[in-house]
Amino acid sequence: MIVKFAIEPEALDDAQDDHFRMCRRNFWNPYGALVDPIRGNASLLSRNSKYKNELQLAYKNFRDQGWPLWIETAAPIPWDDIDACSDLAKYREQLDLALIEEVRADVFGVPQSDDKFSKICGEVDVARIRHSNLSDRFKAAKDLSQAVIPIGMPLKDLWRERFQTLAMCSNGNQQVTIVDRYISSNIWQGHSELFRLLEFLREDSPGCVVTIFSSGRDAPNLNEVKERLDNNIAVLRLSKDGIKRITFFMCHDDVFRKHAHERWMRFAGITCSIEHGIDIFRSDNVSSDSAFSLKSPEHIKTYRDREGELRKRQKPNSPWQWKA
Repeated sequence: MIVKFAIEPEALDDAQDDHFRMCRRNFWNPYGALVDPIRGNASLLSRNSKYKNELQLAYKNFRDQGWPLWIETAAPIPWDDIDACSDLAKYREQLDLALIEEVRADVFGVPQSDDKFSKICGEVDVARIRHSNLSDRFKAAKDLSQAVIPIGMPLKDLWRERFQTLAMCSNGNQQVTIVDRYISSNIWQGHSELFRLLEFLREDSPGCVVTIFSSGRDAPNLNEVKERLDNNIAVLRLSKDGIKRITFFMCHDDVFRKHAHERWMRFAGITCSIEHGIDIFRSDNVSSDSAFSLKSPEHIKTYRDREGELRKRQKPNSPWQWKA
């Protein structure tokens, strides 16, 4: 759903101004995460090109807002050693898409016809930088971003396909917000979907803070809910390079009814609207079809405003908080 892509530095020189979407909203919005080593002289930022200022602005926006999406790596791809498709195939764990310069694209036989603009090298899609948003990976990501989560889907596959890249984005203070009216009542009933979700986040986030909004509806003993949260979060072991802090808001139920019981997860600027909320994480396989929609940063104000309403309607003795 979110394409992890890398840019060959020389490809920047091939980019035509009217096609260069690398630092513009219509490129990042919302299906791509740039894989880039930003340490030392390895980053695209170190390249002296006419797009350097735009790239610097994109980095600044990411550090300030968590968007556009960026995944920080320690080492660059050795582009000078990439001589064939098979060489790029070795990086399938790191990349979904490689954007390469024109000469290399011609050598690799990357098409540029009316309906085909990329080529698969192993499991890595390859395209010219000016055709990046027309690659098969980006087209598939766009379709998946609005696709129903199917019944029977293994939980690990669901996380990898829909959420993992969002969790990996390298903002050490990334804000992850979970809004689900029924979290408290489900915890009281002994269900563990929240803790399964938090375990996935802990494994893949380079450092995030989690805010949870729930209603006390159908949870007659909130002290017991708090006790179970204490016990499970202690096992989770918060840390600075995983989940740094969890804040749990217990809200009055009326504010959830106001917006037709909407349930979502927000990763910085990108929001995932989920019909059945985090119930999809209840067992090893998804128990029922669930409508899903990825909302771009253009919708962020709507969701932040609704979260603000939830904060205003919190119950006494809320929020609860745990820190690393």
